Amino acid sequence: MNRYKPSLSRNDIESQIHRMVAFIDHEARERAEEIDSKTEGEFCYEKGRLLHKARQDMQRIYEKKEITVYKQDQTTEATLQNRARLRELACREAHISRIEAEVQDRLLKKNEDPELYRSILLEMLIQGLFRMLERVVLVRVREQDLTIIEELLEPAKDRYKEKVGRRVKIVVDSSRYLAPSCLGGVELATPNRKVRVINTFLSRLQLIVKQLVPAIRRHL
Repeated sequence: MNRYKPSLSRNDIESQIHRMVAFIDHEARERAEEIDSKTEGEFCYEKGRLLHKARQDMQRIYEKKEITVYKQDQTTEATLQNRARLRELACREAHISRIEAEVQDRLLKKNEDPELYRSILLEMLIQGLFRMLERVVLVRVREQDLTIIEELLEPAKDRYKEKVGRRVKIVVDSSRYLAPSCLGGVELATPNRKVRVINTFLSRLQLIVKQLVPAIRRHL
């Protein structure tokens, strides 16, 4: 015998549908909350990562800028120091040039006095002979001093023999004269010209100026 199975009423169907919808809605909300929670976590993580990267970028930019400013400051300081040093050197050179010009003027005035210049030239020749200590010496002078030096050879030889104890042969080299810019004086050499002694007014002046440079530096 077949049992009778009553069919579901509309209310039962509606109730089941309502429960199914409620279940689906509940599942959907839980899923949504899960997604929201995950999304919020990812958002916070990404936000933190970006902020950290931004801070690092800003730090690098700041450090780079700081290094640039430091280098610029160093460059500026070095430039100022170089300019100050160049001004000091220019001032020193100008001062030395003034001294050289003044001494040259005085030496030229001495050349204008024949007797004074003659005695100075003799002493310069003898000094050169003592420094050479050779038996044969070539001597060069300015062309305008040729006559004077020829007259001074014997007195110079006598003085040399008196001090050294032997004679010296002095040969005037008239094939090449000293430049007028040497301001006077003599240049001595061995016959092979391997050994030379320059004893001119200009060489003396340059030596004196070189010795005066430290004192000039202290006073500038």
